[in-house]
Amino acid sequence: MVRNPGGETASILYDDMPRLEYRTNASLDFHRPVLKTIRDNLTPIPAIIPDLSNALTGRCQVTRQLNLAHIEAKAYSDASKAKFTFRRYDDALAYLKHALTLNPNYAEANYDLSLMLQRIFAIKVDSGEIKDQSGMDKYLNDARAFMFRTTEIDDDHWKAHSAMADVTLEERNLMACVYHLEQCVRVTMGAPVGEDILNSHPDNLESLIFLSTIYAMSPDSQLQNPEKSLRLVEAGIQAVDVSPIQKAQLISTQAAAHAMLGDFNTAQQLINSSTNMIDNFIKEVALLQGISPAEAGRGYEEFLTDLTLRLGYYAEGKLYFNNTFALPRQAPVPENPLDLNNLQVPVLPGGADLNSGQGTDNE
Repeated sequence: MVRNPGGETASILYDDMPRLEYRTNASLDFHRPVLKTIRDNLTPIPAIIPDLSNALTGRCQVTRQLNLAHIEAKAYSDASKAKFTFRRYDDALAYLKHALTLNPNYAEANYDLSLMLQRIFAIKVDSGEIKDQSGMDKYLNDARAFMFRTTEIDDDHWKAHSAMADVTLEERNLMACVYHLEQCVRVTMGAPVGEDILNSHPDNLESLIFLSTIYAMSPDSQLQNPEKSLRLVEAGIQAVDVSPIQKAQLISTQAAAHAMLGDFNTAQQLINSSTNMIDNFIKEVALLQGISPAEAGRGYEEFLTDLTLRLGYYAEGKLYFNNTFALPRQAPVPENPLDLNNLQVPVLPGGADLNSGQGTDNE
């Protein structure tokens, strides 16, 4: 029990995840004493759940303290994104790193920090601020470390796994790449290839296509699995919102899996089907945009060349292994740490109005 300003006693709610109205208060600093008051006056665990052992009581108390720390960490994480919006990059990084000191196991903050480092790296390279390799390595190595840390904290964070798949592919570590792709499929795809039973995640078809391609076309016998590739392809074809290019990719992978199983006639038919899909798509784009088929087909040349080569190999009863995993281009997926939806704070620590930073450059 505590005294309120009127002198009357009042009970402190023992809810250990209060919102504290971050939308309306003047600063995060204002809430530090509020959080301290809550920490100091939480209703004792035995008063809520009697007859708990000392060990369980201690664990409950630790959980409550971690929840309170996460409240402040979430607020700093949100504020960092707002700072980034106004190009206060050093402040943005400082706020996000402070969020991680408050809650080191905050997966989303680790993920956001990795994305933010990549974005700042690109901005500073374009502006000429970063020219030497050591400066580049500093940003990229830290970004990789925070992204990997995200997957360690939350093994269901499929976006982090997808990013790590790209990183490990660049490093030519295909075993690690396959692991991260498998996690993406597990989290985002429904049964029988994944565990997203409630369909709570969007189908991550890019990871599924990439994984099925590796299984069907890798020169490494440890990674070859044509049967699993066919199961993935079938799931991909039945997924919602499969684009014409994605379907062509899936069909071409289906061809490779059949070839690996010795059915070269079916493989040839599927390659022709995939090629026709891409040709028809290019013609439709050219017609809709009023451009030539050659212009509409830019970006697909490498994949079409790959299909032509594979058709020749399959006609001779030979396997075609993909060492580069050339795939047709897709629309870029924006990985942006600046998602300002559902922020808890319209202001920054110390009470500075966010709008006061708008339009200013980072010094």
